[in-house]
Amino acid sequence: VRALPKQELFFAVQELGKEGAIELISRASLEQINFMLDLDCWKRDEIDLDKTREWVKTLSECSPRKLISWLQKTDPEFFTYFFKNQIKVVKPTDPSDPDDPAFGELSSELYFTLDNQYFIEFIGPAEAQDLIYQILDLIFPIDKSLYFTIMEGVIWELNMELEEGARHWREARLGDAGFSPLEEAMEI
Repeated sequence: VRALPKQELFFAVQELGKEGAIELISRASLEQINFMLDLDCWKRDEIDLDKTREWVKTLSECSPRKLISWLQKTDPEFFTYFFKNQIKVVKPTDPSDPDDPAFGELSSELYFTLDNQYFIEFIGPAEAQDLIYQILDLIFPIDKSLYFTIMEGVIWELNMELEEGARHWREARLGDAGFSPLEEAMEI
């Protein structure tokens, strides 16, 4: 599978459907996976959250290791943008202090926490909640640095800056594969 050209693998996955191509995707390299996401998870120059959610689900179905490996090695702007549109994160100054204004706003019905430091509320589609919870629950014990990167990114990063950074990396990868930037392609 890794010897296949990226475009051929992408067309095979498209023809089989992601569910039917789990074996192919699980054997694909990070470069091949990023290429497939670069082609499939964007509408013109904006990230398509529904397609991204499908791919994240597919990667988690391949194996937890595949998903973690992809998250650890792909563009942090891309996955932070994805999580920022699925969850809201609140970080009280001192979660043990009930007088902390942020802590007082936290309702146990809306928020959950894995570490008593970051309190998470789902804001994405209801059908994605289990997937997001499983991913965060998987990441936290394995790679705390990645978990903290996601949490802090969701709190502090701006959607526009994240999407612009992800677009930059996407265009660079697609440029290496011979694809013209969107503006240039539109002119042609």
